[in-house]
Amino acid sequence: SHFEQTDLTVRAGVPVTFTLENKDPIAHEWIVGDEETHQRHRTGTEPYHDTIPSEVTVPALQTRTTVVTFMEPGDYLFV
Repeated sequence: SHFEQTDLTVRAGVPVTFTLENKDPIAHEWIVGDEETHQRHRTGTEPYHDTIPSEVTVPALQTRTTVVTFMEPGDYLFV
């Protein structure tokens, strides 16, 4: 599994639409946030993500679209 986009620059306060395509036969998560957000997902028990735009489950062989607005300038990690 991999992302084709490794770095992305967007303006703070501007909505950005992400289209996430999963070509694998298993579900994957797409998580954007700070280290604390990612640590929560490494140790959490959330089986599915669909209520927070920056935390999305993409089922096997499907595509999901989400809109994220980064209100604060800074560096965000995505996995």
